[in-house]
Amino acid sequence: MDVSIRCQCGREMVVSEGSAGARIPCSCGGIVEIPSLGALRTSIGLPAVDIPLEMEAQSMLDAGELPPPKCIGCGHEAERIAFVAECEQIHEHTSHDKWPLVQGIVMAVGLLSNSLAFAFRINGEDETVTTIHGRKVNIPVPIHCCASCRDRLIRKPTNQVLKVQKISGSVLLWAGIIGILLYYYVIGAVALAAGIGLQWMVSNKQAQYQRRLKDLLSGVPFYKRVFEKYPDAIVEFH
Repeated sequence: MDVSIRCQCGREMVVSEGSAGARIPCSCGGIVEIPSLGALRTSIGLPAVDIPLEMEAQSMLDAGELPPPKCIGCGHEAERIAFVAECEQIHEHTSHDKWPLVQGIVMAVGLLSNSLAFAFRINGEDETVTTIHGRKVNIPVPIHCCASCRDRLIRKPTNQVLKVQKISGSVLLWAGIIGILLYYYVIGAVALAAGIGLQWMVSNKQAQYQRRLKDLLSGVPFYKRVFEKYPDAIVEFH
């Protein structure tokens, strides 16, 4: 967090939150007293205390400060749309004390991992260790949007079409791999390239939709802060 502070001489300097409460010399010879951290934060429109964004969002929703009352696209009366920004997710990792190499190969191939791992157990149960990483952070980012602006601004790619394209891409990928393994190099390479192209097309459509949606929501100052802190957040209908 950087804040501009002005000396009595008129010179402006940029300080960080770590400089709160300090006294900084100016080139004019004077001393600039930096306000407290709370004062620095409020001077740029932030809460005096750094509270989690999900708590701040709920507080603003309860106070009626969110969402903005008019359509985010045209400013007219509109119905409310409940979006949620999925900012962080919990990830679990399971490790086994016995046969780590075998299980690593099995998991990499992705075939019958539990059954094959069981076949390699000896004298007793494996000691399984599950570790949990991260935390679940979902922040509500609702808006008001009229029907015409919704079709123009936030229309989501058709799930059915994306699903068909994704499945087709996977089939072509496997067909390409099998073709190459059976020495049909040209046919395999073409199928592989087509599969990769379809998979990329699906990912690109989804990424474009997320970028467009986050650019639109960033017109609300609080939502802009959410996406600045969590640039990889996924916005979904709630």
